[in-house]
Parts: sequence; structure tokens; C-alpha cells
Amino acid sequence: MTGKRKTPEPKRWVLPIPKILRSRGTLVGLVAALATAITVLLGWVWIMHKQDNMCRSSNPDVAIAACSGILEARFLFKDRRAVAFEQRARAYAAQGSHDLAIADFTQIIAARPRNFAAFYGRGLTYDRVGQRDKALLDYNAAIAIKPDFAEAYLRRGAAFADQGLDDLAIADFSTAIGIKSDDPVAYRDRGIANERKGFQDRAIADYTQAIQAKPDYADAYVRRATVQEKLSQNDLAIADLSRAIAIAPKTADLYASRGALYVRQSAMGRAIADFTKEIELAPERAEAYENLGKSYAQGGFYNQAVANFTKALEKNPNDGASYYRRGATHQENGKIVLAIADYAKAIEIQPNNASYYNRRSWAYHQQSDDTKALRDADKAISLAPNEAPFIEARGLIREALGQTADATADYRAALALDAHRTRAAQGLKRLAAGP
Repeated sequence: MTGKRKTPEPKRWVLPIPKILRSRGTLVGLVAALATAITVLLGWVWIMHKQDNMCRSSNPDVAIAACSGILEARFLFKDRRAVAFEQRARAYAAQGSHDLAIADFTQIIAARPRNFAAFYGRGLTYDRVGQRDKALLDYNAAIAIKPDFAEAYLRRGAAFADQGLDDLAIADFSTAIGIKSDDPVAYRDRGIANERKGFQDRAIADYTQAIQAKPDYADAYVRRATVQEKLSQNDLAIADLSRAIAIAPKTADLYASRGALYVRQSAMGRAIADFTKEIELAPERAEAYENLGKSYAQGGFYNQAVANFTKALEKNPNDGASYYRRGATHQENGKIVLAIADYAKAIEIQPNNASYYNRRSWAYHQQSDDTKALRDADKAISLAPNEAPFIEARGLIREALGQTADATADYRAALALDAHRTRAAQGLKRLAAGP
């Protein structure tokens, strides 16, 4: 009897483990060792990742320490080394260690001469330390490597502008705008250059473009207001300053600027409100009290004006102009003795200011002390010989002293400089009429 042939069982694939490792204990050991190696590797990767993140930290000290640790490693991927140098360079620059930043950027450039970002970073650092020529060379290199690098054109344009090369600056800003048409800084900077060139309409157009690109760009409103003020468009300027204040309500300078425009419009109540706000935001600023004092004086509020000039002098006791303005306010208020004392202090601080002598001269004249008045008038004219008001004032004093010929000569000299000097013309008529 013939038996059935057995179907052979399929061969099973066996892992070719050496015989010595086929025992259960050895295999378990291998798995444990492999797991340990993987754990160590993952730990090393995690440490590297953490150190890389610290190298990119916004805290310069943390970034410098981490990047330096990376660069000190014996085994380091080339890309990781380049990134560490770049991050450390930026951290050094942020810390103010500009020489070290330049050294790191130079290391990157030596290893990667086509790294436009390193040239740009080194250029920025040279700019910060005032080495403008070197900065320009680096910006040129960055642009040559990456011709569509808008930021490099912006920085090079700013460097040209700082050197007074406004045509070159405008060309670079225009190129940056061609690359990145929604960059508000490029429009603003081109506007500044156009403004310096005297192209006020172009400047306004650029500031307007900056505002359209960034509607909350307070500086663009301020700069447009400055041009509008030059063009005597005070209402438009006030409107722009008001928009800037809405965006940055805690900026004291904005209230000072708008207050000055209100003064020109004789809107003294609004001016006083703005200068009061300026003081609230900058209570240690002497000029804020000066601004408020002048507004009160112009509005006829003499006591408030004197109080603010006094406060300004507490902040800046060596300001001759504040003594002069307080003296003028006393004089307008009929307090001549106090006025003369303030003029004397102003002259002590600024002995070559003709206006101070001229004003004190008239205060002495009001006291009927025309000898001292004439002495101060002579001094004022010796310092400013072509000031018609000073010569006219001396003519009045000489007329009061009975010095008819000298008074006539002064009146004529004043009218020769300014045909609209009314008091000089009236003086000549009086003297011509005789006693």
C-alpha cells in the first residue's frame, strides 16, 4: 500500500542571529542595550534641540552662552555651526558688543561668502558704531548676492540719507518700494528725503502712502503734519496730529506740537489744554512749563504765566530765555522792578543776547531812568546793528533825553532798515514840528 506523500511545510525565515546570541538571556541583554542607546540618543537630540532654542533666545546673555556652548562642541554639523555663529552675532549686537558681533559675522562670511544675511547683519553693526563706509560696502555685497533684498536697500538708503546724499537715498527707497510695495517705512524714509530736498508735495504723497500701508503709523501722521505746517496748512496739520495722538495718547511731544499750532491760530484755550497734558506726561520737562507759560502770557493770564516760567526755572535754572520771558511777563503786567531783575539774570547767563539788553532798556525807560536805558540800548545795537526795532527804541529814549539830532538820526536809520516802523515815522514828524 502506497502512503500519501506529505506536503512539505513552508520554510520559516529565521533571523540570522549568531549562535552565541540565540539564548534568551543574551537576546534580552541586546534589546536592553539597544533601548539604552536609543534613550541616550534621544536625550542627546533633546539637549541639542533645547540648546538650539536657547541660542535663538531674545535674551542676549542666554543666547550668547548657549551659542558659545554649541560652538565649543568637538563634533558639530557645518550648518549648525553657521547658525550658532549667526545667532551669537545678533545677540552680541543686541547686547552692544559690536566688535564681537562683527567678528562672528566675519567668520560666517569667511565660511560662506554668499551669505547675504551675514553681510547685511555686519553692515547693520558697522552702521551702529558709525563706520558708515564699511556698512555701505556690506550693504552693497548683500544686494549683489540678493538683488531683491528690500531691507538692504532700505538700510543703504538710510546710510546715504545720513550723509546728505538724498538723491541716492531716494533711488534706494524707490527700489525697496518696487520690491515691497506695502512697506510703510520705505515710504516714510523716502518722504523724509523728499522733504529735505524741498519736494514738499512728494513728501506728503509718500507720508500718505505710508499711512495707507499702515493706518496706525503715528510717525507718518506727525511727519505729514510737519510738511503741512510748512505750507501753512495748519488745519490739516492739527487733524494729522490729532490722529497721531489717538494712536499714541501718551506721547508728550505730540501734545507739544499740536499746542504750538493752536498758539499760531490764537486758539489759546486749546493750546493751554495741550501743554497742560504735555506737563502731565512729562512733568520733569522744563520746556513743557515754558510752553504753558508762553500760552498763558499770550492769553493775558500773567500770574499763571509767571508761575509756569518759575517752574521751568526750577527744572533748568541756567536758562536765560526763561528769565527773559518771565521778565517780559512782569513788564507786561506793570511789575517793572521784577522785570528788570529777571532781565539782569538773563544777561548774566547770556551776556551777548541783544534782545535782553533792548528789553531791559525799555524797562529802565518806563522807570524814567533814561541814562541806564540809553546804556542798554547802545549795548543792544552794538550786538545787533541792523535791528530796526532796537534803533527805533533808542531814538525814543534819545528824544526823551532831549537829544534831538541823535534821535532824528536813529529814526531815519530805523526807517532805512524797515520802512514800516510806525513809531520812528511818528518821531520824525514830532521832531520836525519842533517845540
